[in-house]
Amino acid sequence: MSKKKKKNKNNRDESSITDSFDESSLQLLFTPVFSPIVEKPKQGNLTGSVRQVKDSAANLYNATLKWNTLSQTGAKLIGQIANCKLQAIFKAEDDETRKLQMMPNEMESLCEELLKLIESMKQIVDKLNSLNTKFQNLLKLEEHYLKENVHSVIPFQSWTYKEYEATSQKIHEAYQMEYILKENLARNIAHVMDRHLMMFCTSAWTYEPYINGECQTLLEALVLETGLR
Repeated sequence: MSKKKKKNKNNRDESSITDSFDESSLQLLFTPVFSPIVEKPKQGNLTGSVRQVKDSAANLYNATLKWNTLSQTGAKLIGQIANCKLQAIFKAEDDETRKLQMMPNEMESLCEELLKLIESMKQIVDKLNSLNTKFQNLLKLEEHYLKENVHSVIPFQSWTYKEYEATSQKIHEAYQMEYILKENLARNIAHVMDRHLMMFCTSAWTYEPYINGECQTLLEALVLETGLR
């Protein structure tokens, strides 16, 4: 008899505990937690700033591909100019006056073509600058709307808007410095009289010291981050 009473008492206790958790209490216990990280949009349905980031990254990468084509063409031109100049110097032998006055006819057209190529390279650098400005404006826009949460927003894989802006700035600066070097080489190669200096000019153009491994890594990372590759 005592066991039955004890069992009935336990049932009443469990019932009172269950009754104490009404619907509002359960809602408080299981209130969802919202993350400040914006859900990544599906590829193919990109809009707003995310779409702008991907389009700008694609334009930046395509601009560097055009640069590579121009650089290879310029390397051939500057090599032809150097060979033309060296042949003329060897023919002049020890006649210093003749060396200084020397400008082979075929070299003039090569120099003009090289200078036109330099202008095309400048347009690419200007394009990179405008794209960097676009990344800066996108960052400012997201900072305006998201405030302190902007550094938690991941548009694609792992980079924030700030990292896209910083990457585009570094790439632009590298190509800007390389352009300055190439412009100086293009404008002075025809006036170089020393064989070793001529070889230095052709090597400097070909190896592109300012577009180094870090810059190439940033370019590849940019492409991978935005899913372009």
